[in-house]
Amino acid sequence: MWYVGTSTGSRSPDKAFGYASSTNGVDWTPHPDNPILTGADVPYGDHLQTPFVMFDEGKFKMWFVVVPGADHNHQMLGYATSSDGKKWRVRPVPVSPSARGPVVIKEGSGRYRMWANSDPGPDQPGNLFANIFEFNSTDGITWQRSAKPCVVPAGRLKSCVYPWVTRIGNDYHIWYGGHIDGGMFELVGATSNDGSNWDLADTRAAFPAREGKAAFDSRYTSTPCVLEHEGKLFLYYSARDWNREYIGRDGKKHRDGASPYSHIGVATLDLILKH
Repeated sequence: MWYVGTSTGSRSPDKAFGYASSTNGVDWTPHPDNPILTGADVPYGDHLQTPFVMFDEGKFKMWFVVVPGADHNHQMLGYATSSDGKKWRVRPVPVSPSARGPVVIKEGSGRYRMWANSDPGPDQPGNLFANIFEFNSTDGITWQRSAKPCVVPAGRLKSCVYPWVTRIGNDYHIWYGGHIDGGMFELVGATSNDGSNWDLADTRAAFPAREGKAAFDSRYTSTPCVLEHEGKLFLYYSARDWNREYIGRDGKKHRDGASPYSHIGVATLDLILKH
């Protein structure tokens, strides 16, 4: 597992990536040399977010988000490779000028598909947090974005962020998060037969925040990662509770107006394939 954390001496909770391993997918052990990648390793920005890692062609490949400054509406796509998943070689320039929450699928030789949030640009309405685009590439480095977003907010959702796409049988499945009334955030899902055109008619939560305000995921269920293993789907997600206070790396108490991302949760679903 690769995840976002805070590196020593940083002022932001999204400065660095950590690594953890598990034998059962539920209990995880952090790597003793964390963080494995920090903003100091990236020449074009120091805030790192939403890593996606694939083992491909004999090496680990990571696509991740880089925020070059204080403006979180400007987010670029970084790329790095590794032989062991811990020591990374970062490409010195971004591979896309606008991307957030990438997820990549390789479909045969020379065909990479990515879904990510992206700013539609001055000639189109919308913003980074309300448009999920499909990207295509022959090498995973040079990307071509679709002309129009494939997912936009619908129904009760005020945004659509952090897509995760996987293929099960002949169908594609997407999970993504969205802000809803009451200062909350939840995960919804949709299906597609080609990965480009999605059925967005049902905007009910696929995995909502838990009721009440006592649980660790009672405010946000966010940044989904869905993996198939031994007949089950494992959903890994980040979560927010309603506590806005936290202890920083400096040992002092701080306050986050929206409440900080403080937890990683896991949920499972028995997988029933149609024959």
